Amino acid sequence: MNNNLSNEIRNILLKLLKIDNKNIPLIIDTESAENWDSLNHLMIIEEISKKYNIKIPTSDSINLLSEKEIINYLETKIKWQE
Repeated sequence: MNNNLSNEIRNILLKLLKIDNKNIPLIIDTESAENWDSLNHLMIIEEISKKYNIKIPTSDSINLLSEKEIINYLETKIKWQE
């Protein structure tokens, strides 16, 4: 897993889900983040699409329900340089 990518995704999730720095879960997913609802999910996908200049089809986005799943998906879709 790419650390830069991981940090960037974590920061996007923390910002959009408004997770308090004192209450950051070890793993951010739909179970641990109370604010991860359908609207915020769309915002997360939109933000990631813009940041990495990729199109994420709905058929893929419905499976991106955790920080880890998003990172794994992006690692297959973008060329990442450290």
